[in-house]
Amino acid sequence: IQMRDIDTELAELTLERLRRIVRQTRNWDLYEKIANGGGYHELPFNIYLPGGGIHGVIDLLLRVDDNWHVVDYKTDRDTGRVSDKEWLDRHRREHEFQMSVYALAVMEMAPDQAVYPVSIYFADRGQAIRYDFTGAWLNDLRDRLSQTLDEMKTQGH
Repeated sequence: IQMRDIDTELAELTLERLRRIVRQTRNWDLYEKIANGGGYHELPFNIYLPGGGIHGVIDLLLRVDDNWHVVDYKTDRDTGRVSDKEWLDRHRREHEFQMSVYALAVMEMAPDQAVYPVSIYFADRGQAIRYDFTGAWLNDLRDRLSQTLDEMKTQGH
């Protein structure tokens, strides 16, 4: 691609968006921990249940204050049409199941934590949501997942 083929206005808008995302990210409370390295990136996991299994990939597993902390990145474009509170509340509900499965995977690896923190960082918005799942809550989730997998197997899915 030659420079004359690139829309310079679009390129400037994209660069400004990236600069804004970098500025916002540097203000995030987990930024320093992440910037200093460590943790496990793109960590695959398997959860084995009586009725089957679940597998996936955790974006980042980071040690924070003696706990393993899951970090998930979302790059959804922000349309800015709703208030921060509405937007965060909607995304908290939308992603809770996915984040709870990540926490369950961590609990399988580190069963002695009192709480299993999971944060989602929304790069375009420069905001994060944090969940703190307890072991009891995650054990209940494991039971419900196992029951659902058993039912699916019984129904031939």
